[in-house]
Amino acid sequence: MDPTIELVLGGNPVRFTSDGMVFIEDAIKALASEDEYEPACLWDRMKKDHPGILIHCGAYITKEGNSIQTVDIEGMDMIYRLLLEYI
Repeated sequence: MDPTIELVLGGNPVRFTSDGMVFIEDAIKALASEDEYEPACLWDRMKKDHPGILIHCGAYITKEGNSIQTVDIEGMDMIYRLLLEYI
């Protein structure tokens, strides 16, 4: 079992690591309508337009060996504010 915590926000699951990092695409999906906006595309645009956000990011490796991008609380605050520009 992966050591993550899952909360449901707006009907969407958002995963957190045990040390408080947020799974980026989960959070974007919960904050923006996935029907209109693809979380991975929004995240790619944010990284390109605002590369400074990457200092707040890390990677979570699942038991299957997949790498999922995560962000700390300061970075999540930045993503939240930036979403207003993109949606």
